[in-house]
Formats: sequence, C-alpha cells, structure tokens
Amino acid sequence: MPDIFRVLMLGPRGAGKHTQAKLLSETYGWKIVDFKELVKSTLEELIKSEVHIPNNPMPGGRIGLSEAELNEVIEGKQFPAWKFIPWILNYLGCPLEKKRPPPPEEKPEGENPPEEELDEETKKKRDQEAKKKA
Repeated sequence: MPDIFRVLMLGPRGAGKHTQAKLLSETYGWKIVDFKELVKSTLEELIKSEVHIPNNPMPGGRIGLSEAELNEVIEGKQFPAWKFIPWILNYLGCPLEKKRPPPPEEKPEGENPPEEELDEETKKKRDQEAKKKA
C-alpha cells in the first residue's frame, strides 16, 4: 500500500473498528488515529496549561485553539469537528505552517491612496500632473 494511503473507519460501538484498525496497522505499518482520544487528550493538555497555546503551529509541534474557542469547548458549547483537523495532521507528522497574511488590497483604478502613504517623489509627480490638467 502507498505510504500516503489513508482509511477512515466508522461504525457503532462494538463493530470492531479498533480491532480492524490494529490489524491494518500491523499489516501495513499505518499509524492509527483515535480521533476522540486525540481530541480529549489534547484538550486536557490545553486546559491544564498555565500559558495559553495559540491556534497556530508552535515550536515542538504544539497546536492549540484561540482563547475564545477554548472557552467555548470548556463551557460545553457545540464546536465543529473540522477545527481539530490540524491536530490530526500534526499527529501524523504532516508539516503545518502559520496562516499567511492576506495579500495587500489593490486600490481601484483612479482611487488615490491616503496622503500619508505617498512618498515625496510621488507627491511631486501628482502635483505636476494636476498643474498640467489645470
């Protein structure tokens, strides 16, 4: 089997998910991810931590939640499961990186940037063009 092959096993309690996962792991060397256990243990670690761990990759591979998200979980509010996907990827050793900042906004044509954003050279050119048009 390819190294990147992934299998998701779902089923009711007692259906044999863990047994089959163990057999597949022994046969193919796949890493088993117990989603419930991974989320539970990571949340316990975050809650016990004296220092808030932000929701981006940290040195040493630690990934947290925003403070607001962590408080929602602690209060027992519903929380979407997809937000834990980075934890699974990190557990599997997939490289993660911080979210890149959005690209700078492009100004619509004809819109002038604020005065404080202009350098002296640009101000001079603008003033010369305004004189020519007048």
